[in-house]
Amino acid sequence: MSPIVFLIFISMFSIAYIFSMNTIQLRENVAQDILANRIYYKFLTISDSVVEIIEKELGGISSVAGLNVTVDEQPDFSYVTIVERLPHGVEEFNEDLANYENFVEKYLNETNVKIDTGIGGLGGSMRIEIEPYNIVYDHPLGFGQKEVEITPEETSTLNAYDMTFKLIDANITSTPSFGGPGCSGGSLRWNVTVIGDSSVYGPVIKYIKPDKMCKLQVDATCNQPAFKVTNKQNTQVNDGDLFVEVLPGCTIISTISLNLTDVPGKTEVNLPDGQINVIETLYNIQKNDTVYLGE
Repeated sequence: MSPIVFLIFISMFSIAYIFSMNTIQLRENVAQDILANRIYYKFLTISDSVVEIIEKELGGISSVAGLNVTVDEQPDFSYVTIVERLPHGVEEFNEDLANYENFVEKYLNETNVKIDTGIGGLGGSMRIEIEPYNIVYDHPLGFGQKEVEITPEETSTLNAYDMTFKLIDANITSTPSFGGPGCSGGSLRWNVTVIGDSSVYGPVIKYIKPDKMCKLQVDATCNQPAFKVTNKQNTQVNDGDLFVEVLPGCTIISTISLNLTDVPGKTEVNLPDGQINVIETLYNIQKNDTVYLGE
């Protein structure tokens, strides 16, 4: 074989080898992209189904259940509104979540794809996080019980709590009262309306001190007091910590809207991180995220 022919042969072989390797790498990349899309859409399917369960079981605030979240982003402000019936039944909701978690882990797992979720335990406290503000909306006694608590990490971007409380099958018996050293002279606005069967109190605006205690007490025909709303004093809690407690015999629909100064990043309301984890074990592709509400 002449040197020229040999060089031509080597050159063609090298080109063919490089082409072959590029083709293999291309196929590998395509395969990984396809798997990544499968993982993403599997995650999306599970997330959408959980939101559907939440909306189906809890969306009707006039029924036994009741929880609804909306987000309204404006150029300068964001408004996050949480409507909840306190207390309310959650047995069917918890059962549906547990059943769906069992279904996901039994039937949606496949070869090289592992799904792990924590959705069956969501109904425990139904902790809701408002990002990027680091604000937590929680249920200290458990989801469906008579208490909710809103804890901001800090109050520099929290302008107001706009609150409406509607008594169910009860009426206001006396003018609601405010008490405490933080009920005036502050910068955090409380805009409060209380609605009874045949009477309305408010709207009343107070500018409270986030680091001092202020308490609103409402007496009604169901109990005296029927419910209390408290800005906790800053001992072991953050400034602006809002606590709502409904007393025995009473039920309310609580509507709390947080007025927040706009900050970089999308305003999102989500359940705790890591609720859904989908892993492809061959290439270690995974989607580990949570469920977003109010979108």
